[in-house]
Amino acid sequence: MRGSHAMEFPELVDIAKLQQLLDSMYAVTGIPSAILDNHSVVLIASGWQDICQKFHRVFPETAARCHDSDQRIYQQLLAGQFAGYRCENGLIDYACPIIIEGRHLASLFVGQFFMEKPDEEFFRNQARRFGFKEDEYLAALHKVPVIPQESVASIIEFFSQLASIITHLCYQVLRSKTAMNFKDTLMEAIPNPIFYKDQNGRYLGCNKAFTDLTGLSKAEIVGKTASEILPMCYSAEEQVPEPEPEPGRRPHTCECVVLDAAGAVRNVIFNNAVFTTGDGSKGLVGSILDITAHKQMEAKLKESEENYLLLFKHMINGFLFLQATPGLDGALPDFVILDVNEGYAEIIGQPKAEILDHKITDVLPFTTAENPEWLFILHRVLQHGEATLLEHYSKQCLKWLRLSIYSPKQGYLAIVVSDITGQKRSEEQVQQYAYHDHLTGLPNRRLLDDRLSIAIARAKRSAEQIAVIFLDLDNFKPVNDTYGHDAGDELLQQLANRIVSNVREGDTVSRVGGDEFVIILPQIRTKAEVEQLALRLLVVCRQPFMIRNHEVFVSASIGVSMFPDDGMDIADLIRSADIAMYHSKRNGRNQVCFVHGCL
Repeated sequence: MRGSHAMEFPELVDIAKLQQLLDSMYAVTGIPSAILDNHSVVLIASGWQDICQKFHRVFPETAARCHDSDQRIYQQLLAGQFAGYRCENGLIDYACPIIIEGRHLASLFVGQFFMEKPDEEFFRNQARRFGFKEDEYLAALHKVPVIPQESVASIIEFFSQLASIITHLCYQVLRSKTAMNFKDTLMEAIPNPIFYKDQNGRYLGCNKAFTDLTGLSKAEIVGKTASEILPMCYSAEEQVPEPEPEPGRRPHTCECVVLDAAGAVRNVIFNNAVFTTGDGSKGLVGSILDITAHKQMEAKLKESEENYLLLFKHMINGFLFLQATPGLDGALPDFVILDVNEGYAEIIGQPKAEILDHKITDVLPFTTAENPEWLFILHRVLQHGEATLLEHYSKQCLKWLRLSIYSPKQGYLAIVVSDITGQKRSEEQVQQYAYHDHLTGLPNRRLLDDRLSIAIARAKRSAEQIAVIFLDLDNFKPVNDTYGHDAGDELLQQLANRIVSNVREGDTVSRVGGDEFVIILPQIRTKAEVEQLALRLLVVCRQPFMIRNHEVFVSASIGVSMFPDDGMDIADLIRSADIAMYHSKRNGRNQVCFVHGCL
């Protein structure tokens, strides 16, 4: 019964009835008695003498003596069944402990009597000392009973037995209250609504989950019948059928639809069972299981299955469902096609009827018996259960396919097939635009830097030279002014083709500005071969361009930088070549200049 240790004595007894008991005993025995709690607070008292009530426990000094007497007796009670003490005020007190679960909760006091005729002179002196009215004080003294010493032991034994009876009763109450507290705590801890009724069908109690469901307080529920609190059901005809409590009846279960406190529809299962009360009468205890979420899940699952069938039938992507078949003589398993959708037939061009129940190695264009890596991939997904996403170009279909392969259950595979040919083309275009000049198709500055970085890294490892040629057209603006920008674009395109045709296969030609081109020449052995190529480029630039039936003439100014003499990184090499090109323009154009001189 741990957990009820904080319970105080008044919570375990009916104080009013105990008061009647003490009053009756005083009327019979004439012996005053009282019950004090463990803080020395008087809970009930009967027959207490005027000498104590009107004098000793009223005036501060004598009250302190009474309190001291109480404390001495209390300390003695911790070690024995009863204790006695002659108060300094002159009267005799005895007490018996009331101990519950090892806690001294209260004490039964018997006292305010003498065992022999009191010494009146002592009390006269005490009246004068404390300022009592002597005649009234002595009158109160004469009312105090004198009990022979030989009778005191029997009286103490009687009250000790009475304390024991009270202790036993308190213990029984404590056990009952503990059991009730445990039951209430257990019910409140259960998330499902719980209720219990008497044999007449009236509610005796319920937990918070039940009040939350009904929207009623416990006070509104207790004492009512189901018909009185079940307007939450759709109608009287749909109320929960609750069988009468019968001995030996097995638990009853039924399912129904109710409205909760918010008016929302809830699917629930009622479970009822018979219990027996302490007086032997029967009752019903019941629980309610809310299965609304389960019902909604069932509905969603059904809807999901219907949607899946629609999706499977009409999805744009192809779908195959495969079953593994054992391989012969230790070979990898093959797979039989159990189902495909129309999307697959449209993408691959194979009618559904021609491939169902066939092995994939016989009918699928992206896997054949002579191409076993596909079987390895499928087997790995089947064995480890890890989904695989891959892309494949089918030469038979002339399409790029994305295949998402996964295992929905042991021994089966599913493949989602997507036609990504258009996406691949778009990616190629994006890649082209990102790294190439849109007019000439040549590498742009981004790709130029990338290739020059690679060339520099290689040259450093191999102790090679690199030449960077910066070419800028002379007199290009008059072409645009005379013939229009479209004509200028056409000239740039023709020039790009001429430059590419006159460099080595491993060289890079890029357009970095309007009429500016940069050429990377890796793996240069001598400066002479750079001079020879640069002069050749001057020649091809001077040759006439046929633009819209007109011969157009331009020339070029060329600047050249060399790695490692003129720079060790991209920025230095291009800047040095650019400076050399401007030397060429200042010296009359149509010539080649290196960083340290012109040809």
